[in-house]
Amino acid sequence: MSKARYTERVTIGFTPDQNRRLEELVRVRSRKGEEVNKADLIRTALTFYFMHQDDLPGSRRAIARSVEGK
Repeated sequence: MSKARYTERVTIGFTPDQNRRLEELVRVRSRKGEEVNKADLIRTALTFYFMHQDDLPGSRRAIARSVEGK
């Protein structure tokens, strides 16, 4: 699977607990055979978050609300 080319960088801080949870998810998924790292998990979570926001044009909720209103 080819990865998208990421050109933008963001620096973010985590609490020790958040970081521990991310590392545990990486370990669990790696044991299941998935090639994953912290950045992959964070991008996936952020994409999921964006898709479920009412106020973001193009999100699933915004599209559903638009269709229901017609």
